[in-house]
Amino acid sequence: FADMYAKQGKYPEAQRYYEQALKMKELEDGTETLALVETAGGLGSVLAAQGKYAEAEPLIRRRLAVYEETFGNDSSLLVYVLDDLALVCLGLGRVDEAKELTRRLLALSEQNPRTNDTTRAREIRRRAKQAFTAGDTERSKILWRGAVSHYTHAFGPHDDAVAECVDEIVAICTRQSNDVQAEFYSMLATAIREGGDGGEDD
Repeated sequence: FADMYAKQGKYPEAQRYYEQALKMKELEDGTETLALVETAGGLGSVLAAQGKYAEAEPLIRRRLAVYEETFGNDSSLLVYVLDDLALVCLGLGRVDEAKELTRRLLALSEQNPRTNDTTRAREIRRRAKQAFTAGDTERSKILWRGAVSHYTHAFGPHDDAVAECVDEIVAICTRQSNDVQAEFYSMLATAIREGGDGGEDD
């Protein structure tokens, strides 16, 4: 239920289920297992989406620590956790730290390119535009983030197609009056464009 509510943008409901799940896993596991920190990270993401950055930070850092220990500091699996942590740091006013985390996640993305994600990215873009037109901005934002991931895997992090998707996320955050996220994604788009040129047409 927690994941379902989070995807629907129903963050208070998602938070309640994540908190219940986390308490159960902490009792069952006792140590920082992957399953436990996945739940902790999910709760952290939901808290961050509500602007509760101070509460979110330690949960996201728990997930990052276990990921680094399990997968290594150069794993592409760290990208999404670093993305969440950068947003939290920006929300807490730690702009330099947010920029450093953004540079790190872009570097990891560049080290782990894929070449088979273009078709999927185009389909996600189409669905994101449809959701935005229908007024479902939260779903549209989630879909645009998915497109960013696929284009990054296909072309690397400094491609125009990636930057254009991030621009769409900025527009959605602005429409939602979410200034912190809009600033974060604007900063990310700038960092992407500083590294390359070229792109892909629809």
